[in-house]
Amino acid sequence: MLPSGATAVLRRRLSLVLALLLAAGSASAYPSAQPSTQPSTQPSAQTSTQTSTQTKPADLTPADTMTLHVVVRELQVAALVLDSHRRPVARVDPASFRLQIEHRPRFQPMRVHREGDDPITLAVLLDASREQKYLDQLPDALATLREKALLPHDRLLISAVDCKGLIYKGDTSTPESVRTGVQQLLASGMLHDGMHKGRPRLCTDRAHVWDEVAYALHRVASEPGRHAVLVVSEGYDYGSLNTLARLEEFTTAVAGTVFVLPSLDMSGPNVRRSPLDQLVMMSGGAVLEAPGKEGIAPSLLECVEMLRDRYILGFNQPSHLKNGHNDLHVTIQHASYDIRASGVSTPGEVPVSDPARSAANPSQANATEAQPAAGTAPPKP
Repeated sequence: MLPSGATAVLRRRLSLVLALLLAAGSASAYPSAQPSTQPSTQPSAQTSTQTSTQTKPADLTPADTMTLHVVVRELQVAALVLDSHRRPVARVDPASFRLQIEHRPRFQPMRVHREGDDPITLAVLLDASREQKYLDQLPDALATLREKALLPHDRLLISAVDCKGLIYKGDTSTPESVRTGVQQLLASGMLHDGMHKGRPRLCTDRAHVWDEVAYALHRVASEPGRHAVLVVSEGYDYGSLNTLARLEEFTTAVAGTVFVLPSLDMSGPNVRRSPLDQLVMMSGGAVLEAPGKEGIAPSLLECVEMLRDRYILGFNQPSHLKNGHNDLHVTIQHASYDIRASGVSTPGEVPVSDPARSAANPSQANATEAQPAAGTAPPKP
């Protein structure tokens, strides 16, 4: 919770690499007889800074004016604004938002809009390593999510983890295909340590949950739209090569947002907190309330509702970024809200980089693709 006061502040550490975020603006250069060459900076494959040199017709001398045009890149950060009851704040005056990078003066975003129907790529990771109370509800609940919360242009990626990480790569564009896919995923013998008396033999104390969170982030990073991962788990991990610190770094780099849906009530004062709490907070997500009498579907729908209710703040890339990490402060004037911001992305583009999972290589060691049901579309490449 934020301290009460006139301003709500979130101190947000960002992995903004100077090579990625080049200085914006335009300049006119007047070359001498031996014109110097502008240093070339190699941006990442995801952010292209375009320069064009325009010269006058060939009969003019080199001493004539050369103009260098640098395209200004707009950056975006998604901010989830919650009230004291952890509900999204519906009406925030766009003019009241302020951004601050490091300790430089605050400035107003150029553009502010509600996320609304912006395309979303949502990866749902199902922790099947425990006797989860609501596990049998997941096929119908995720089908409801596809039908009632996600739009046709939204992508839904589904995976599960127990003894191995298992990815479903069949069709997820319809409620029925989602229902069938989740049923196959959870029933697969490849996911568990075989069967015992007709029930899966679970790897309760061996599941690499954090490695699978890293891989889910890796999957959404290559997809269009806003990136989010919903982890249906308490978040406990046993033996992953990814640490929480590495997960935080990668979540920021891909502008991902992480939500956690535990099957147990974790809100009491004497209840052990989810290890993923910090990751959730720094990525702009939330730990959702444990399912109640209505089952797990309302909690899944709440995740997408929070994504739709976020504010997208647009601003020009600064020219004063230091190499490495930069702190971004998101504030709302004259308010005391809980503000949670995602990593920085560009409109229509999202940074893509390999998670620490590629070093651990569990994608080859313990991840398998689940085959789609008969009659469904073939797995996407």
